[in-house]
Amino acid sequence: MPVIATLDTKFDKSEGYYFDLSELAERFPHIYKTREVEFYLIEIRNKRNELIKRFKPYKKLTLNTGAPRSGEGLLLLLLDDMASMLNIGENYKVAIIITKCDGKPLLPLEIESIGYYYDWIQKNCRIHTTD
Repeated sequence: MPVIATLDTKFDKSEGYYFDLSELAERFPHIYKTREVEFYLIEIRNKRNELIKRFKPYKKLTLNTGAPRSGEGLLLLLLDDMASMLNIGENYKVAIIITKCDGKPLLPLEIESIGYYYDWIQKNCRIHTTD
């Protein structure tokens, strides 16, 4: 199962656009060594939390990771061209489903949620499996 994460888009002159995955890495420290993250983009919201785009079907993306200049944490790096194509700016919010890190399933036996939708996801999402 994946991790559902809601993240803020940040911008740094040296890093460019990025999403901070530190909260995820604190829960699952083994991902600090990850170089590539595969995920599905669910939706994008602007600075005022207004819905910009909801993807149906979800948009599959693979992005590289990096470490911040401070050396602590884990960043998911978003190229400027991709940010423009997706209409993502600084302080925009994205909801994503992280499925793989370096080509391997992140959480094969469970689902987790991180970020500003955490309470809503816990109350409203039901996961159905067919074993």
